This record gives sequence, structure tokens and C-alpha cells, in this order.
Amino acid sequence: MSEALQIRRRADKLKDWIATMVVALVMAGLCAAVAVVLVLLVGKLVGDPNWYRPWVDKQFGMVVTWMENLPFVGEFASAASKIPNLLPQESPFRDLLALLVFFSIPCLVPAKRVGPTLIARYDVEALRVAPPSELGSRWAGLRGDEQKRVWAELRAWCFTGVGKGRSPRLRPWVMPHVEERFSIAVLTGVDGPEKSHMAEAFSREIDGSNRLAAAPNGRARLLIRLQTKLNDCVWWRARQTDDPWDSGYLVEDPAARLRLKTFRPRRATFLVADQLSASGLTQCIDDLMAHRTEFPHPVRLLVVDCVLPSALELRWQDERQRWTSSRNDLGPVTILHLSDARFGAEEFRSLRGAHEVPGTDEK
Repeated sequence: MSEALQIRRRADKLKDWIATMVVALVMAGLCAAVAVVLVLLVGKLVGDPNWYRPWVDKQFGMVVTWMENLPFVGEFASAASKIPNLLPQESPFRDLLALLVFFSIPCLVPAKRVGPTLIARYDVEALRVAPPSELGSRWAGLRGDEQKRVWAELRAWCFTGVGKGRSPRLRPWVMPHVEERFSIAVLTGVDGPEKSHMAEAFSREIDGSNRLAAAPNGRARLLIRLQTKLNDCVWWRARQTDDPWDSGYLVEDPAARLRLKTFRPRRATFLVADQLSASGLTQCIDDLMAHRTEFPHPVRLLVVDCVLPSALELRWQDERQRWTSSRNDLGPVTILHLSDARFGAEEFRSLRGAHEVPGTDEK
């Protein structure tokens, strides 16, 4: 692993750790505030406002003792344990501080998931939002049965194997259930820019851009974004078919390639490789495949080309009636053909080969 890559990974882990600690303290502060209010109310009802103080001091002492035995934070815990003694014995702020330390430990569990999720942003270093080149006239929408069929097949491929996308409610550290974390499809055909137009239109549909554009005002758009981020943080929530994905284009750029080596999807992600060279496509696939088991969410890569890319080393399996790739354990590859007619059996037979598919690109 290169030094630059190691530095990026350490920086990402540091940001996640800071976010985790901040979220844990905020959660602990809210829990402590609610607990102090409740015990004060109970104290008024029972006529003894100090009824809970021995229990608070005992629990606080147990937590401090446990933290003192931990590496790196032991000295900090010893210093923090003396702070409550500086406050008046019967001060509610003393109890609040003690309860803050007490609740911070269990709050680390959900914070480990919520913190990094809150600070996760669209990776503009690895992906490009807009297509890599000007497409000319804009997409005029689905026209004819052929385009509607391909659109439906594209959507079916994206959602195949995405799983429930949720972690157990009491175990937020467990990766969400995803049956197929990484999958590749090829959108091919000889109909000019229509393939690129369809890929762009589909990316805008699946990432919620069309929904944002249809919002009546800025307040409505802000509410949509906040709801999306809230859904990301609720780890036990099952993924819905209308939840926004991230979408973006892979680009031929050294900095983007470096960032792609550390890419981790913040939510389900739709990637497009349009007009990439054979070597560029190979490198991008290798980078994604190397860490696909670490993807917490499904990633779908759509390759747009006029012919079947030679970089995928596709083979046609007669017995299973499907295309597979012989490189990097890619497995089955979905072929979406956008033209006047679908691939027929004779066309499949003419395209398949022992190792290479005749007519593939050699960019």
C-alpha cells in the first residue's frame, strides 16, 4: 500500500473517530439531562431531593475505575474523576457531569455507527456528478417499447441482491445485510448517444435528483435532504425502493483513481463508466473488487459502450444462458442491449468465444 493511500486511510479513520466521540457525548448529555430532570421530580415527590446521590456516586466511580484501566484514556479518566469534586456536593451540575460520564460508555455503541454516517459526504474526489463529456441534446424521456424494456431491466439489475440493507437494532456495529455487494452490467448498442442519455437519466432518477428538482421550494428540498440523512442514521430501518442512491461517473484521473482505492459507499451507489479506456476500466474494476467485501451498501457499476468491452473478458454460458467474466471473480455480468432488436439466440452464439468475445473494443 502506498504512503499516500495510508495517509488517506488514517485521515478518514481519524475523522470517523472524532465524529463518534462527539456524537457519543451529545447522546450522553441528552440522556444525563433527562435523567437529572426525572430524579429531581422523584425527589420532590418522595420528599428527599438527595435520594439518588449515593447511587450516582457509586456508578460514576465504577465507570472511572473501568476507564482508568483502558489504554490511552486512563490518565484522562483519572483527571476527569476529580472534576465533580470541585462542584458543590448538592449541585445538579455535579450530578449532570457524573451522569454524562456514566452514559458516555453505552452511547459509544450507537455513536460508532451514527457519527461516521452523519459526516459522510458524496465523494467528489473519486466520482464526477456530471457525464464526462457533453451529450448534446437532452434526454427526451423513454420512447418506445425498446427503451422502456431496457429501463426496466436496468432497474431490476440494480435492485437484485441489495438485501434489506439494515443492521440488527441492538447491534449497530454489524454490517447491513446485503446479498450482492458489487455487480456489473453493460449497456451496449449502436444507437449513438442514446445509451449515454439513458445512463444519465437513470442516475438522476435513482439518486433523487428528479425529486429534488420537482420540490416546490428550497425548504422542501432541505426537508428531503434531512429525511435522507436521518434514514441513513437509523441503522435498523430496511432500505426502501424509493430511497435515494448515490450516483456518479468514474473518470480517467490519477487523483480519482487514488481515492477510488479507499472508496466506501455511504449508501447504495450507482456508478457509470462511460467512454473509459480498456486499461482505465480494468483498473477501476480492480480497485472496486479489491474491497467489495467491506462495502456496507450495494454498489452497481454500469459500463456504457458500443460493443462488449474486452476488459471484462466475457464468456457466454449456454447451459445457464448468461454472460460471465473470467477475471477477478466478477461472476455473471448483465448485458443490456439498446437497439431496434434484442439479442437473439443466433446473435449470442455469434458473440460468444472461447476466451474473447469477437467484436469487443480495443481502446
